[in-house]
Amino acid sequence: MKLRNVIVGIVLLSSILTAADKKFSLSFRCGYYQPSSSTYNNGVNPAINANLNILNAWLIEEGLTTELTELGKMSGKILFGGELEFFAVNKLSVAVGAQVWQNSLPQGSLHGTGTIDDIPVDVSEKMSVKASLIPITVSLRAHYLAGKIGGYIGGGAGWYMGKVIMKEEWNFQSNGETYDSGTREIESKGSSILPHINAGFKVNLMDNIALSLDARYPLGKIKSFTIKRDTGDPAQVGQKLTFIDIYGEEKQFKWELSGVDVGLNLLIRF
Repeated sequence: MKLRNVIVGIVLLSSILTAADKKFSLSFRCGYYQPSSSTYNNGVNPAINANLNILNAWLIEEGLTTELTELGKMSGKILFGGELEFFAVNKLSVAVGAQVWQNSLPQGSLHGTGTIDDIPVDVSEKMSVKASLIPITVSLRAHYLAGKIGGYIGGGAGWYMGKVIMKEEWNFQSNGETYDSGTREIESKGSSILPHINAGFKVNLMDNIALSLDARYPLGKIKSFTIKRDTGDPAQVGQKLTFIDIYGEEKQFKWELSGVDVGLNLLIRF
């Protein structure tokens, strides 16, 4: 019922505004975005998985039976957003929009069971990473073609606000009793203003309703993240987020955001 009321409302609004001189459009967007994320995929992820594999090899050497699942890499995910576009002149517009992108990576885990010196041992280790991004963008577009099908090309800049949460859980038991267990969660945030290029095609369904296929490509990265919460070491709050790579070197965490962002927009002109 609610969905039907929304659809009826949109149609009625479009009917009222049909005769108006339409300089604004409001769009609702659903898309897919895959940032390159090379620091995480080529630095953080291999280091975490290397540590899991080292622990796994030791457990096997001690005679335990193990199950290992490596932590997943940063991949593309669906995003949602909206945009308000203003036509300054007939074929030139300015658009302001915001989107939300979230990614919960496949969890890394290691579980080992067996006996060491005839003592039952149970070892559990889990690693998880969640990342989110909110870009607020401004785009300048030049429109071409006319009639039922149109297109545009342009570019702009955006304020990209990122958040990364890393969580480690462990539980080591000997002879049925826990001798070491705990959880550590680190939340960090970073932001940057980045340029982007933008292009798309529009199909007019009605005089004031259209669908558009929109593509954007941000250029750059968030150069640093600041720790906002650390349940294992509160003294780290306010420090820059770093990691130890597979070569034992400490490096600053960055998030490379260059990548294709493709979305389908529903536009309402008014």
